Amino acid sequence: MRLTHCHVAALLLVCLAPRDCLAQDPETAAQHASLGTVIIDAGHGGKDPGAVNRWGVREKDVNLAVALLLRDYVEGESDIPVVMTRDTDMYLTLDERTELANDYVGNEAGRQPSVFVSIHCNAAANIHAVGAETYVYNTTATDRRAARVAARENLGQDFSLDFIFADMRKRAIADLTEQFAVRVQDELVAGAHVADRDVRGGPFYVLFFSAMPSVLVELGFLTNRDEQARLATVAGQRALAQAIGVAVLAFGANDLDAWQEAAGHDE
Repeated sequence: MRLTHCHVAALLLVCLAPRDCLAQDPETAAQHASLGTVIIDAGHGGKDPGAVNRWGVREKDVNLAVALLLRDYVEGESDIPVVMTRDTDMYLTLDERTELANDYVGNEAGRQPSVFVSIHCNAAANIHAVGAETYVYNTTATDRRAARVAARENLGQDFSLDFIFADMRKRAIADLTEQFAVRVQDELVAGAHVADRDVRGGPFYVLFFSAMPSVLVELGFLTNRDEQARLATVAGQRALAQAIGVAVLAFGANDLDAWQEAAGHDE
């Protein structure tokens, strides 16, 4: 199913609607009330292994392990519903990932804003490259490196939706998405102690078509000996998942309230 103009408009209204549109249970509204759903996308899977390094570590496995730990952290620290695009080693197209996220938000998540986090690992010809980077959607890549990463993660997928209308949707939440990305990147650096490769922009398919604040996280480089060893351990994966989880909950507890107040959504 392709998103039509009507689908996108409806999803935009759902994702950005004021949080007081529906009555909330007092117990669940007490903490992190302004975030409706956390959608976690473990990149690659099944017949698509993603990057595979010379030590035999497969990106799809690291992505899934961190995604599952992130789910556990969010569910353990809040009452926010979590949706996984995949929770096993299965193949999904990029369309299936974004359709699952958008359909769930439209049908199940109520009227509260939701977020989308896509988990990936990096690879580079330069074996000394290290660090995490967080991507937001942008029609123009921040630099040639960002363009190469987007091309790799897009798997040759063609953008066929009306660019003008879809770009309007993303622009409407661009500042909010940037705040989300900054929180994620800052927590990865401070909490998981990874090298900082900054927040970057690029034309990522899953970010373009997801109708909510969305980020794609490159956890680290599987092509670096030391970093890939950390990425392959449960301790390293847990540190990364917890850092992202802390950012998600902080974003839901703080940034959405400030954004809604500034935009007059609480009036």
